[in-house]
Amino acid sequence: MRRQFDALGRRTPWLDRLGDGSRFKLVLNDWLAVLVEGMAETVSLTSALGLDSDLLLATLTGSPLGSAYATAKGRAMVERDFAPGFPLHHAGKDAALALAAADHRGL
Repeated sequence: MRRQFDALGRRTPWLDRLGDGSRFKLVLNDWLAVLVEGMAETVSLTSALGLDSDLLLATLTGSPLGSAYATAKGRAMVERDFAPGFPLHHAGKDAALALAAADHRGL
């Protein structure tokens, strides 16, 4: 079974308990939201300071500081391409679920 999943993706994490896959997906979706929000703030700050956003993205691309996802989103922001890649209401739902899960665990 693992071989079939490995053929579909780059890496397949195997989790121990029932429900861990859903919880892990929530964690990864939270991470994506943090990356996009952080990139939006950084692109805005770069512009407000009169710096070149293209230089920022070139510096981040391929470096330990930049993820491919975040730099792709940053490129779209700089180019003012706001075509949705993921419905905002789904991101809001995921953020609410993450907050509820954190609250449930006392975080």
